[in-house]
Amino acid sequence: MKIQNFLLVAGFVVLSNACTVLKPSKPQLSQDATLPVRKESVLNLPLRIDLNTVEQLVNEKMSPSMFSQSGMDMGHGVTLSLDIKREGKIAFSTRNGNINASVPLYIKGKVNWKEDVRVKKDLGLFKVSWDVVKIDKSQDIDLRLTVSTSTQLLIDNNWNIKSTTASDFTLTQAPGINVLGYKMSFAGIIRDKLKGQLPRLNKLLDEKISTTYNLHNEMLKYWQKLKSPVLLAEQPAKTWGIFEPTSFNMAPMKSIDSKNIQLNLAMQSYLQSYLGDNAPQPKNGDLIPLKNVPATSDNFDIHLPIGVDMTQLRQMVEKEIVNNIYPIPGTKRQVLVKGMDMYGSGNTMVVRLNIVSKKIKGDLFVLGTPKFNKETRVVTVENLNFDLQTSNILAKKAAWLANKMFLGTIEKKIRYEAGKQIDGTKTKLQDILDNIKLDERVKLNSKVKDLAVETLRVEGNALYLDCNITGNNEVSFK
Repeated sequence: MKIQNFLLVAGFVVLSNACTVLKPSKPQLSQDATLPVRKESVLNLPLRIDLNTVEQLVNEKMSPSMFSQSGMDMGHGVTLSLDIKREGKIAFSTRNGNINASVPLYIKGKVNWKEDVRVKKDLGLFKVSWDVVKIDKSQDIDLRLTVSTSTQLLIDNNWNIKSTTASDFTLTQAPGINVLGYKMSFAGIIRDKLKGQLPRLNKLLDEKISTTYNLHNEMLKYWQKLKSPVLLAEQPAKTWGIFEPTSFNMAPMKSIDSKNIQLNLAMQSYLQSYLGDNAPQPKNGDLIPLKNVPATSDNFDIHLPIGVDMTQLRQMVEKEIVNNIYPIPGTKRQVLVKGMDMYGSGNTMVVRLNIVSKKIKGDLFVLGTPKFNKETRVVTVENLNFDLQTSNILAKKAAWLANKMFLGTIEKKIRYEAGKQIDGTKTKLQDILDNIKLDERVKLNSKVKDLAVETLRVEGNALYLDCNITGNNEVSFK
């Protein structure tokens, strides 16, 4: 403070011993009438699955042997043995939201029968007889074909991956053999045997697909993380984010290209912020069941309150207002602001000014509305006006002090540069989203695009900037 101001302040203190004292009551504000309705945040997590990975895992875990049986009775003493094996890799692709697979098969078979043969028997000179005996006959069968499967993938309410597979094949050529004097085709026999094995193949594929990734266990781990506050910022005060999820939704699978499918998961949650060294634990119970919904997107829409501690805000404003002398326009009077306080509720901010003049001292209560300038990113308190009781007291004891221009000067000094805190929160949120990882195979790629301050409110001992943060996500399964 300049030496001139110091002398003026000293003069005010000396001359104000016999002053009129202003003692208006502290304005009482409603604690919830003006608070905005809480908005749910929506975090869409499109889970992209690379079928090359599924293809590799299924081929590693599935046995080559598909079916083997010998001595199957075909009637008339004819028996059949079949050995069906997978020949080569199962190839996966996707189309119209289904997972398609091509399973190459090699079929090796053998037909066995007994055939009557007349055997010449020499009984002596010029005497011959014929016996009829049965001899074993057989013929090998070799066949190659490809079974085509189509799988629908979904996740049930308990977070278990489920799949339903259908399969078919086309037998364009099958061997024909002569048995007991007849030309026989085994196409029908082989077709029936293969069709009888398709349900087994479908079940096997479903088991391998469903057990490739234990989504339920991984979601339990993620749910435990949501039960702990997340540190959003350390400066200017420790700010914690508390998630309170309300629902999880999943859209049906869609094909991105021939080798990539996508499942869209959406989490709806209330997100609160808390200022202080230790945040309270979220009141989240058991893992919320999953709901299957028609569609979601890859965007996230997060409603996050950024808190400004009122104590710190008051200290910043004090440096600008307190111990300064203010001339009252239109008069020859001036006042010294010796101290101040700030508090509020909802969209109303109360500023208490402790002032002293030559014949007046005491408190003034003024009311204003917190505002945020989107261009400068500065928080101000606008439309300052004396509260009703202060106005009534001034009308009786110091009408000259009820001056709009004086309040305008005070109003200009109530400022909070919020840009640095907003940028820090945006960077921290990007970092948090980048580090969401269910396990080593699942990676979240996110991009925070915009952070917009929608409303301001005072709640408890903090001024909250209610922000809407938007961007998009992609979850890749490796």
